[in-house]
Amino acid sequence: MTADSSNAQHLFDGVPFEPGAAKNDPILVADGVRRAFGGLVAVDVDHLEVQRGAITALIGPNGAGKTTFFNLLTNFDEPDAGSCLSDASDDSHPIIERTEEFEGRVWSVVRDRVGFGHHEATRDVIIHPGAVAVIAVDDEDQVLLIRQYRHPVAMFMFEPPAGLLDTAGESALETAKRELAEEAGVRASQWNVLVDLFNSPGGSSEAIRVFLARGLESLPAGRPHTGEAEEAHLPQAWVPLAEAVELVLHGRVGSPSAVAGILALAALPSRHEGDLRPADDPWNARAWLEANSRVRRV
Repeated sequence: MTADSSNAQHLFDGVPFEPGAAKNDPILVADGVRRAFGGLVAVDVDHLEVQRGAITALIGPNGAGKTTFFNLLTNFDEPDAGSCLSDASDDSHPIIERTEEFEGRVWSVVRDRVGFGHHEATRDVIIHPGAVAVIAVDDEDQVLLIRQYRHPVAMFMFEPPAGLLDTAGESALETAKRELAEEAGVRASQWNVLVDLFNSPGGSSEAIRVFLARGLESLPAGRPHTGEAEEAHLPQAWVPLAEAVELVLHGRVGSPSAVAGILALAALPSRHEGDLRPADDPWNARAWLEANSRVRRV
């Protein structure tokens, strides 16, 4: 046994190994966590604590609920009952030093010195305000796509109405409603969250929430004249969902919000409210970004 391993072992002196026993310095506590899908109970955890620094395994056969439990622990899903509490300081690596390399109109680029245990690394990060997109579906199951020029890739792209979260005090849902009106001249009576994604997490903090909009009608006065440059003229295409899926799978539609939104819509088991997330569903990923200085305030 090396000196390091001997010292590490002393960290667990007096710590009970039983999963339900109280730990001296827990990094994770799950209490009374239950998650069911219909009549099937996928997770039913009375009490679990994980000691900081310990390697803890979750073992069980296929269908035992391991993935569902991990989704609850990481806030990708919410329990029907109970709570999962973690020490957020261990969920990310500390920034030792941050310098702003560039400040643009919409986003900035920072250079972070990041601690990884006993090592450091330098990472350049685009700090982005975030964005929303809207998959609008009419009564004939057609998806609204608009054709817009995207200068960074030097091409026109078909994509859903979308926009930056760049208005102070405006919720993601309010931004989505405004963008649908401004870019398409359409409003909707039914709104749900369809899917959340990170656009390019290897280098950018951009988080996107894609909404599903139904019960559509055209604005009486049409599309307001708010766009300029690329947004001055936005031709529309109403594409049957099955055809839109084919366009994505054959590489004809490549906008990330279009790809994620169209495929998510096609994958829904139904469009009943019970199978859809509410429009005001908590956006935990964005809250985490805000708490960790990863959102650009425009």
